[in-house]
Amino acid sequence: MSSPLFTWRRMAPLFVVVLAVPLALGAFRKAKDARGGATVLSQVLQIVSQRALDTIPEDSMYIKAARGLVNSIDDPYASLYNQKEISDFMRNTIGNTYGGLGMGINQEDSTVVVADVFPQSPAEKGGVERGDLILAIDSVRAIGWPVDKVSAHLIGQIGTPVTVTFGRAGMTTPITTKFIRGQVHAFAVPYTLMLDDRIGYIPLQRFNGTSGAEVAAAVKGLQARGATRFVVDLRGNGGGDVDQAVKVSNVFLPRGMPVLTQRERNQVPKYYTAATDATDGTAPVAVLVDGGTASASEIVAGALQDHDRALIVGTTTFGKGLVQGVYSLDGGFALKITTGKWYTPSGRSIHRERKMENGRLVLADSAAAVAHAQIMHSDAGRKLVDLGGIMPDVAVQADTLSAAEQTFVRAIIPKAAVFRASIFDVARAQHGKVTQAFTVTPQIRDELRQRMAQAGITVDDKVFTGGSAYLDLLVTQQALRLTFGDSAAVRHNFANDALLKRAVGLLKQANTQTELLKEIAG
Repeated sequence: MSSPLFTWRRMAPLFVVVLAVPLALGAFRKAKDARGGATVLSQVLQIVSQRALDTIPEDSMYIKAARGLVNSIDDPYASLYNQKEISDFMRNTIGNTYGGLGMGINQEDSTVVVADVFPQSPAEKGGVERGDLILAIDSVRAIGWPVDKVSAHLIGQIGTPVTVTFGRAGMTTPITTKFIRGQVHAFAVPYTLMLDDRIGYIPLQRFNGTSGAEVAAAVKGLQARGATRFVVDLRGNGGGDVDQAVKVSNVFLPRGMPVLTQRERNQVPKYYTAATDATDGTAPVAVLVDGGTASASEIVAGALQDHDRALIVGTTTFGKGLVQGVYSLDGGFALKITTGKWYTPSGRSIHRERKMENGRLVLADSAAAVAHAQIMHSDAGRKLVDLGGIMPDVAVQADTLSAAEQTFVRAIIPKAAVFRASIFDVARAQHGKVTQAFTVTPQIRDELRQRMAQAGITVDDKVFTGGSAYLDLLVTQQALRLTFGDSAAVRHNFANDALLKRAVGLLKQANTQTELLKEIAG
């Protein structure tokens, strides 16, 4: 497996010989202080174990103390994992294969629903459909389970059986199917689209062990369909495998081009470069980013921007440019701590400093930092601000709701979860009736209002009418997604997607990447 965005290290003894005699006294004092601290800790553990009213097993006390230490350091991304937690972390962060059924699942009120079915998976072969409700697993009722509990029961060793009972719209009798868990591949690029006869759309949704190959294949496939320009959508992509970030960049950057610099404490900087010939090194490219674009996604956006290889469109990215070192410990535990930072080829720090306030990470940028931010330059001399994250070349905010729609949203916010469930139920009820030209009828809108009322959501006629266009969009998007998948929803929503519309408009006017950048010069 290639190197992930974090590095894995086995803890080893560290031996230090102090040769400078003048430092001996200071070292002695530090050692004495350390011994004093260790004595206090030992005494606290002893008193708690012997006298505390609540009995705490000795091994649990040590683990709690270790977690307390990790939580006390100034590293909001540090964690101490047990065996199950580290397994989940590895799978969710960089894993693209696992033993399971091959379904994307979401929480909808008290029930978990199938949001996607992966190609050639046990779920697809077993006839599972988008919109199916998971009612029971191995004869145990699953209604009311959170999505992570459902996932934990579906995932298991390859080749083992699991029986799932589903509810399907239009069918009064539940469907019970026995599956054999298989190796499931979660695609980094689940689909591609031709937005017109020349512009190909590539949604890169995760960085896993095959992201680079999937993006390269997507480019070639779209070229075969006539694409001469590309949109790479990194919105909401929180990152993953760093080597794959380099390979994705390499799809558009030529061999030998710098992609990333890694700087760690007391270590020689590590430089990442494109290792192979570019799949396409000339076609105009626009990259969509937002506040959810982070980590490996920012590596790609930063490298392409620094080398003038892509136009970045959207809002400033999250700014998570940290190297996480994961150290294996005895007992199946693992410690994840921050050990370094990532920098773009021009020298910009990807990371935006944050601090913990009331249990939440908030930006630590000050007005002074903004005023004195260093200016870097792209290969072509374009000015790039070094303030953490990747600032777009073309700033575009997502479309905002009308005043009437905002009034409607404020009215339903107290019951947002059940409102979302009502939207889902109405869309799911259209099973078998949805075509690519699907539109919401007055009857469907009335049904939605009835379901909202049953869920305790009441709004007056004027407010409901004011939000009707917004409601129609939500129902249509959900219905298309359940029937045809995300690609149909993206195509339908094009007129409402301000970032995608702007990128496509700019690409239509440019025959080369140089022309694309000239469109926004100045």
